[in-house]
Amino acid sequence: MLEDRVAVGARQRRVDDRLRELLVAEAEVGRRAGEAMAAQAGVQAGRQAVLLAQVGREEAGGARQLAVAGIRTGVLVAPVLPGLSDSPAQLEEVVTACVEAGARSVTAIALHLRPGVREHFMGWLRPRDPDLADDYERRYQRSYLPDEEQKALAARVRAIAERAGARYATPAQARVPAGEAVVP
Repeated sequence: MLEDRVAVGARQRRVDDRLRELLVAEAEVGRRAGEAMAAQAGVQAGRQAVLLAQVGREEAGGARQLAVAGIRTGVLVAPVLPGLSDSPAQLEEVVTACVEAGARSVTAIALHLRPGVREHFMGWLRPRDPDLADDYERRYQRSYLPDEEQKALAARVRAIAERAGARYATPAQARVPAGEAVVP
């Protein structure tokens, strides 16, 4: 079971790497041709590309590659795990690394614990940190953190992004190229 997840994760990383390569290559072709070419997954080169990836300092290179290619890049930092990856220092490091790599916007989303995933995750967490597992049981009365906690995370990441010279994009804004309206 673990080997299957590791194999799937390795394949996903190769797919993500190949997607970045394709986006960079298409941006270069589009720039030379003077056209806005459609890039992978419906993102248009020369407009805004949104790099959807779980981001760590070592993974910010993908944003850098896209930014160097002239693609306006936003980064989705997800999932942010309460008590595990949401400390001020951790968020500062990740968001700053993304902006330094060329991200113009940053979006953060807290962990979702939908049925099935919830049981699996809690089964992993409880033997490792029973107190944190109890905290998750209390906080995750539904699949998502309470709205006020999600807003607090967004405010923390917004402040870091703005200090670093980028804007914070809501999840809905992150899916829409800059300058286009967000349809509710």
